[in-house]
Amino acid sequence: MSHIKLNQVSRHYGSVKAADQVSLDIQSGEFFSILGPSGCGKTTLMRLISGFDTPCHGEIVLDSQNMQGVPPEKRPTALIFQNLALFPWMSVADNIAFGLRARKLNPQRIEQKVEKLLNQVDLTGMGSRRIDQISGGQKQRVAIARALAVEPKALLLDEPLSALDLKLKQRMRSELKSIQRRTGLTFIYITHDQGEALAMSDRLAVMQNGQIEQVGTPKEIYQHPQSAFVASFVGDINQIPVQVLTVSPPSKKVTIQLPSATYELRSDDIKSNARLAVLMVRPEKITLHYPNPDIPILENQIRLSGKVMDQMYEGSQSHALIKLDEEFFANSLWKTPVPTSFSIKTGAAVELSFSHKDGMVFNLQESVRG
Repeated sequence: MSHIKLNQVSRHYGSVKAADQVSLDIQSGEFFSILGPSGCGKTTLMRLISGFDTPCHGEIVLDSQNMQGVPPEKRPTALIFQNLALFPWMSVADNIAFGLRARKLNPQRIEQKVEKLLNQVDLTGMGSRRIDQISGGQKQRVAIARALAVEPKALLLDEPLSALDLKLKQRMRSELKSIQRRTGLTFIYITHDQGEALAMSDRLAVMQNGQIEQVGTPKEIYQHPQSAFVASFVGDINQIPVQVLTVSPPSKKVTIQLPSATYELRSDDIKSNARLAVLMVRPEKITLHYPNPDIPILENQIRLSGKVMDQMYEGSQSHALIKLDEEFFANSLWKTPVPTSFSIKTGAAVELSFSHKDGMVFNLQESVRG
């Protein structure tokens, strides 16, 4: 049985559809992320689940109970806000105990529970410190401990790592996942950071314009995106418009025209009457041929030519930016890994190749980012 279920949930603010007929099933004990750009509706969903906002249409079910009319404090959820909302005049222990005291638990029981939670989030011995005496990462853990104190069945986290520096953010990813596994709670994690969503989630939903574009495991979302938006939003990807020659809906095959030849590729997204589409390929799927571009094309390989416009050194790897032949693709820059043995001059002629199975063809949409 689903632990949290959204059935055709909508929330409109005038003409703005912050959530538009959203349906989701989030299983008990999942680390589930909702990923999307700013303004896509992900925080609205969080507020609807937690009870801080009310849907215009649809229903929200938590643990088999319809949440219509149930206020936030009566729901089996706890929400960690982006700014954490800790009380700076209180100690770490008093922050954690706040919800327990509001429920008038026995003082001795509160003390025991706070001590247990401090150990659980690796803050043993720090209960007497003030909030301004601890680090950003420790504040994150205090907020988590305070939320866990009231024993929710689901923990809702609204971009809790957005203000942290990169190293601390990476460490907190591991800590959050570790806490989720130890407690067995359902975590619903809101983020616009694709790296966070891919690294931490059991499953994730990608949102755009108030709607769910795709739900799946991180591997499914990255390797098998179902729309041009998902493909372009999650991870680096190269893309060019292509001419569509034929479409075969039953077999999900599409024939496209490229400078070197025509190619038949699989497409789950293309419309039967499409004349233009967008071809997308992940950078890591591309082989760069240089300085000898006259290498025979292997079976099931697609080849494109261009020239090197720039190179980017990224520490553990380098990438080249390739401008595809202007005759066919004006102003189209493709990113591809550069072998460490290569020394490529700017302006050098190169060729790129990739397997048929790594090329993804989608409907040409305005929402696809360049």
